[in-house]
Amino acid sequence: MSHLIGQIYDAAHQQTSLASAMASLARLFSASRACLLRMGPGEDGFDAVASADDVEDFRRLDPDTLRNDELLRAMQSLPVGRIAARDELIDEHTFRRSELWDGFFRRREMEIGWTCKLRSSGGTGWFLDLQRSGRQGRLDGAELGLLREILPHFERATRISEQLDNGTGMADGLLQRALGLILVDADRRILRMNSTASALLERSDAPLQAVASEIVAVNPGDDRILGRLIGQCCAGGTDRAPRAGGAMLVMPDLSEQPSPPLILSVSPSVGMHPFGLGPAQRAVIAIHETGPAHRADCEARLRTLFGLTVMEAKIAADLAAGLTLKQAAEKNGATDGTARTRLREILRKTNTRHQGQLIALVSAVQPLSLK
Repeated sequence: MSHLIGQIYDAAHQQTSLASAMASLARLFSASRACLLRMGPGEDGFDAVASADDVEDFRRLDPDTLRNDELLRAMQSLPVGRIAARDELIDEHTFRRSELWDGFFRRREMEIGWTCKLRSSGGTGWFLDLQRSGRQGRLDGAELGLLREILPHFERATRISEQLDNGTGMADGLLQRALGLILVDADRRILRMNSTASALLERSDAPLQAVASEIVAVNPGDDRILGRLIGQCCAGGTDRAPRAGGAMLVMPDLSEQPSPPLILSVSPSVGMHPFGLGPAQRAVIAIHETGPAHRADCEARLRTLFGLTVMEAKIAADLAAGLTLKQAAEKNGATDGTARTRLREILRKTNTRHQGQLIALVSAVQPLSLK
């Protein structure tokens, strides 16, 4: 039993270990088959891992057969935590006239069965299912007691697995978004970054660079601030939490054609405890450009999002790129009065109150420039 429980928690972290746990469960209870399955959401949702490699045979059954099967519907209606024998859920003579019996159960000696709903969420149920041949007989009191001891471990393992999946899904989502994200250690070494951050650091004019796998700001003053923020985030030990990081503006090298300044947010990210020797401190750097300079699609994006006219989009983009209203008017061949009228209309359409809010909004809705 201890070996089985270890396998159950191993499977929560490594899904490929679940089949081994099912095989151990079947041996422990002299079962012809042990299965962990999910039903839902929706009528067609189904997934399972069993002690026997026959799940695909189940999938090949007629979907209407599964959708309308009385046993599967009775399993869905089970309260969480209750162990029910199959003949408690459905009349056995009725079940043995079903397509599920003929197409799957009968030839696998699945003649006596028990099911428990481990948990339920949003129309989805997770079940542990044991089947025995008639020769093995029903579970006795001691076996049922043993099964009740094992079930909470399966329930916890499904929750751990779900939390890990959620974490992975969140990380994957962050790695794909337009915001640049970089994970660094206390020595500024880049441990991981998403494709957006990688493309930005590869730009020759970017105010932030990767030098020998370390994150460096081109401006020495900015680099000192960046180093201090990373150090704060990585200063925590096993007995104290890391200090909060902070935000900063990183300026480009003005001696060359300037790229937009970058807004950095540096936050602590406590890592795993390798071999129980204490947490490895990390810092996460989130990057956003302050404006849409050098972006050919900025005007089209503003027109699509806010319904601006061509001229209004040009003025809004120029303001966000750092031009004054007078400069934007001259650039677009408009008088100062016309530019002020256009600006009022832009503020109305974007629901902003003044030019500063407008610039912040335009910057926020633009993805990072990867050129």
